[in-house]
Amino acid sequence: MPCKLFIVAIGASAGGLEAISRLVGTLPAELPCAYVVLQHLSPS
Repeated sequence: MPCKLFIVAIGASAGGLEAISRLVGTLPAELPCAYVVLQHLSPS
């Protein structure tokens, strides 16, 4: 039986790392998901 795996993209601006950390910390480990985190970095 094939396993369903979902790919979830999470994006944030340069100041969003703390929010991403809080979000990921609340996600159940047993979810059939792979997460891709995209963050814009400040040029300075």
